[in-house]
Formats: sequence, structure tokens, C-alpha cells
Amino acid sequence: MDGTPGPLQVSEAHRDRIEALAVVEDHGAPLIISADTAYRVVRRRPQGALRSWRLDGTPGPLQVSEAHSGSIFALAVVEDRGGPLIISSDAAIRSRRAPGALRSWRLDGTPGPLQVSEAHANPIRALAVVEDHGAPLIISAGSGSPTVSRGSGVLRSWRLDGTPGPLQVSHAHRGSIEALAVVENRGAPLIISAGYDQALRSWRLDGTPGPLQLSDTHVRSKALAVVEDRRGAPLIIGAGGGGLGSWRVGMTPLAALEGSTARELEVRELSLGSLEIVVQLPADVLTMVGVTAAGVTVIKLAKILDAIKRIAGFPAELRLQHTQQQAEQLRAQADLLEADNQLAGAHARHRRRKLQAAGWDIDAVVVTDEDDIAL
Repeated sequence: MDGTPGPLQVSEAHRDRIEALAVVEDHGAPLIISADTAYRVVRRRPQGALRSWRLDGTPGPLQVSEAHSGSIFALAVVEDRGGPLIISSDAAIRSRRAPGALRSWRLDGTPGPLQVSEAHANPIRALAVVEDHGAPLIISAGSGSPTVSRGSGVLRSWRLDGTPGPLQVSHAHRGSIEALAVVENRGAPLIISAGYDQALRSWRLDGTPGPLQLSDTHVRSKALAVVEDRRGAPLIIGAGGGGLGSWRVGMTPLAALEGSTARELEVRELSLGSLEIVVQLPADVLTMVGVTAAGVTVIKLAKILDAIKRIAGFPAELRLQHTQQQAEQLRAQADLLEADNQLAGAHARHRRRKLQAAGWDIDAVVVTDEDDIAL
């Protein structure tokens, strides 16, 4: 991290450009998986190669010279039978107009169970992995047209046995999808897609659009990453064309009222001084109320009462009014305790002054119920 070179330094790892990397664990140590584009092969059938490397630069066990019949632009890793399984996708060179294929490989170079020769009608440029019903689900993305700048972005999903999964979207973007990422949203995976049209979109596994829908981010993202911001919410980082951008996963007002969690209210904490409550609400409802937060926030009791009545339309008024009455009673008790503390402090200061006037060197003053006798 200080910028000094690490142990892995291989100048000619592949015959052509390396455009995809993945990392697995092999015998307790990291193993780097690399894939090439095979652009320079013009006199014979182009072949995309898969290689593996240990951190000291020595070759690893996975060495497949003809893994695909075209360039490999994306890699993913899943676990199968207690070991890593490498998923690779085919992005055939444009002159071939060949369909995009999905392959899987074990570390010894033998083919894995996922082998789909025509997973897409055109090149597959991005892969992601989610869990669906306890099993890995492969998400593949690319273009609906052989020409990257035209057509529509296509999203597909696949199980390890090669059968299609639930996510099948033929017109996800106005151009090729070039990057994918995965976040968790309301306890379920949310697929983030970006591509040639500079749009950023999100998708649930059933193919319905998710909360993040940006038509023009001004960044043609060819790579996506996910970080967690200070509030614990996912932040999407996109890069492409020399630019960087970041975006949050939001929620439209209509989707906010459709979710079951939009009708949940839980008082977590009460502040007597200002009648504030800490409430547990979905981020979408909080945004509609006018508060930028993710799940938990501090809101004035009167404000949240009016907002819930106006937006969510469910009978929270009685519960909140009861809470308000309890808060007023607690505040009165707190006022009494504060008055007692102030009186005790005045008594202590009075005793200190009397003893100092009598010539005592005061180290501490303790006021008790027995007053001067115990003192």
C-alpha cells in the first residue's frame, strides 16, 4: 500500500491484453486468475486463454490455452464441491458475430458443470455472482447487438447446471452493459448494471427494476465497485472514460409505500429534553418525510406523527400520542430530579463556605440525610 512493488511481477503473462482478473484460495494461499482478449490472433481461430499465478510469479495449476473461441472479458468465482470454480465469459471479436459463451473451470484445468455455448446472442462483457435459494446464481450481461454502440443491454442469469435463472431482461439498457455489481437491499440481492449509455440501473432477481434508476450519470462506467458509507449504506463507485462517480441506492416514493416495511415503526430511544424519538423506518419513507438517512434517524415526535399520517396512511397516531404522554410524565419526573440535584448542590456549596469560614481546609463535602450530624 505504500506504492512499492509487490512480489508478483510477470511481464509476459499472456500473448495479448489481460482484461479480467479474479482471486481464489489454493492450499491456503491466494491464486491470481488472469484471462486475455486474443485480439492479435488473426491468421487462425482466436482463442482466449486462462492462466493462474502465485504471488511469487510462478504459474499456478490452471493453464488453459484455448478456454474460449474468443476474447475473455469477465471472470467470476463460486464455490462448488468444496473448491473454487472459475466462471469465464466469451466476448468474441466483432468480425465474427459469434454468440457469447459461458464456461466454468476447476483449478486443475478440467471443465466445470456450467457450459453454455450460446448464453447470449452477442458478447458477454460482465459477470456477477449472487446466492439464490442457497445456491450460486451467475449473472451475465452484454449487448443485444453485435455492434456495441447500438442495440440494447441484456441481462441473464444461470444456475451451475446451465439452466436459466429467474433474471432475464432483454432491454435493460440502451446499449451494451459493461459492468455489474451486487449490493444487498432489504435482505435480498440487488444487481447494479452500467454501460455504454451512461445509465446506472438496478434489478431484482425476478427481473423487476430496483430503486436505483439513473438515465444519465455522465460517466460511461466500464467498472463498478461497492463500498459502505459512514451510515452503513452501499455506495456505488463507477469508472470509465477517465472519470469517476459515486451514487447511492435510493427508492422512489411509489415503491416506498408498496413495501411491507413501510408500515413498521419502532421507538428505539426517547430524548426528554426535546421530545425526540429514534425511529426505525425504511430509508424510502424517511426520504419522503424530508430526512436523509438510512433506516435509523432522530426525528421530532410531532414531525414524524404528521408525516406518517400524511404519507403512510396507517393508524400510528394513538401509539405516538401515548408515547408523547409518557414522555411528558418522564420529563416532569426528570424536572423534579434536576431540582433535587440543584438543591443538593446548593447545600454542598453552603456547607463548604461555612467550614472554610471556620478555618477548615476542605477536601470534599458530602451531603447526607443526617445533615450536620453525619457530616
